[in-house]
Amino acid sequence: MFSFLFFIFVTTRVNSQPTIVWETNGFGTHSIGYDFKPTMDGGYIVTGEVFVNNSFDLLLSKYSNEGDLLWYNSFNGPSGSMERGESIIQRIS
Repeated sequence: MFSFLFFIFVTTRVNSQPTIVWETNGFGTHSIGYDFKPTMDGGYIVTGEVFVNNSFDLLLSKYSNEGDLLWYNSFNGPSGSMERGESIIQRIS
């Protein structure tokens, strides 16, 4: 589940009650999450966009089942371009 407030995404996991299990803030004041999926290891992956160095870059991040940020990366294209992740899938290799 995502909450949006002034371009800051908040990732929230709730249980069946619904009670918040964990909640984590995004990546600065101009970050937006567009897709959030569970992974086979029990964690979660998120894709979206983040504003870095005067451009929007694609954001990809991975959280543990407890809400700890395990890793993230941003990907940028040519100067002045806008990248964003709108949908994500887990690929089995």
